[in-house]
Amino acid sequence: MADINEIKGIEIYDGDEVFYGADQHWFKKKLSAISGCGPTTAAMALAYLAEKEKMCRCIYKYSVPFQKDEFLDFMEEVRLDIKPNFGPMTDPEDFCRKCADYAKLRGVKISYGIAEKQLEAKEVFEKIAQLIDDGVLPSLLILRNPHKEINEYTWHWMTVTGYNRSTMEISVATYGKKHKMDFNKAWNQKKPFSTDVVWFYN
Repeated sequence: MADINEIKGIEIYDGDEVFYGADQHWFKKKLSAISGCGPTTAAMALAYLAEKEKMCRCIYKYSVPFQKDEFLDFMEEVRLDIKPNFGPMTDPEDFCRKCADYAKLRGVKISYGIAEKQLEAKEVFEKIAQLIDDGVLPSLLILRNPHKEINEYTWHWMTVTGYNRSTMEISVATYGKKHKMDFNKAWNQKKPFSTDVVWFYN
């Protein structure tokens, strides 16, 4: 098993500028930009699956490597079907089901997994590491969290892109940039705190 690993192929290009994943602030409508972390993370998960799996390529009809203008069009399409109902998009089952339905409408059956909340941080971290080693791109939802350094990531969906076993850190893509996060602090299920990890596969 690797000590450090990171998913390749999530970069989005805009001329000479390179983004590390998508940025919800690209949405044209202000409300979509404010509340768009779920649809943006869904777009990342679906586009990556389409890039990686031949059977899923019809999900993402645009060019690869990803280009910003095209990826924004895809984000706008995804948001039509994968978006909050009333309030934030906080239900991981609903998020996964909507992503699977989006793929199904395009003729592709995808499956998903959700980390069990009763698991310890180390167990979920190892699951994330296994997924990344297998080329699967997990998604992370943090609602409430007691640690100040996690504050900017609360009530927020993100894409998990890598891990470091020696520090038990994960890399996440959000707002078009890479961030590092202590997973011991990120995974907290003591009420009222909540964290979820989900993933998709064909």
